[in-house]
Amino acid sequence: MKLQRFAEKWEDEPNVHVSPSIPVIVMLTDRTIVIDVPPPLRQPTPPPPPPPEPFWEAPCASARELAAGIVQWMDFCPSDNANTIAQAVLTPLGNISNGQCRASRAAIHFSV
Repeated sequence: MKLQRFAEKWEDEPNVHVSPSIPVIVMLTDRTIVIDVPPPLRQPTPPPPPPPEPFWEAPCASARELAAGIVQWMDFCPSDNANTIAQAVLTPLGNISNGQCRASRAAIHFSV
């Protein structure tokens, strides 16, 4: 950090120009020191985080559609476990949110 020292009387240095980027130290006659330091550059505040995704959401398929898919798959492969049936029933629904997937899987597991 670069400091500039000036005379105690400003009249002794009439052509002094101080840059705002350079800190200035001023010596007063009563031996107190005044330091003029420019404030640090303010950092931009980051945007707030997005709201959390809901844990449970209504499934995009109706209960009737989910039940029909479960029954069809259980008729086709009765020995499959609940995870396999849930995967088979939810795959045709396409891209669904995590909350919808959780709710649908819970309903399928309960049904199986």
